[in-house]
Amino acid sequence: MKKYAAIIMAAGEGKRMNSPIPKTAHKVLGKPMINWVIEAASDAGAQEIVTVIGFKGQELKELLGDDCCRFAWQHEMKGTGHATMMAMPEVPADVTDVIVLCGDNPLITAGTLRDMMAVHQADNNGVTVLTAEVPDATGLGRVVRNADGTFKEIREHKDATPEILEIREINASVYCFDRASLDRALPLITNDNAQKEYYLPDALKIIMGFGGKVGIFKCADYTETLGINTPEQLATAESIMSNRK
Repeated sequence: MKKYAAIIMAAGEGKRMNSPIPKTAHKVLGKPMINWVIEAASDAGAQEIVTVIGFKGQELKELLGDDCCRFAWQHEMKGTGHATMMAMPEVPADVTDVIVLCGDNPLITAGTLRDMMAVHQADNNGVTVLTAEVPDATGLGRVVRNADGTFKEIREHKDATPEILEIREINASVYCFDRASLDRALPLITNDNAQKEYYLPDALKIIMGFGGKVGIFKCADYTETLGINTPEQLATAESIMSNRK
């Protein structure tokens, strides 16, 4: 019997919001954006939810309440891989699969997550990555496929060749992991990069390296993958969500 947990990243400061409150506490249609993410994960079937908190974490924890989810602290901002490492001790031992989400992505829907989780399970993937084809992929990580359409790699914009820069399928930073594969891969992620951070996408190559399968689930509506980093993006998200109702 599969049991899913969700890890939601909400430790960042969100400087570009130009606001004293935690980024994921900003409201979309009257509700903190992180609540939209938590509800989507729960409605999709995640039975355990762990929110990773850091910047003004106590404020965010009080906003959400202890009944909402479990909490994990990321006291040092060392990347998404590090945040996942901090969260895993809060994931119960009987959880078989872990879906990792961004707390600043309130437009993601339970339907997309549910469909992604179903494909992940049916294909027996070590990890499934959510992707989307966007009108403008500038600055975003591209999903590079093999000739047969299977996953090859994620190439960050700054590392991409001109040919790869033409790809408009991007990494939406939502992943569904087989718990055993994630447990095996996390200790192997290094911070051997310019930022000295631990990046969760590195786990995909690691899982492939020990024979695990990396699957792709392409989101039908790219707007579900839009994150919020600025007041302008917050207004855009409100407009999109308003038009859904």
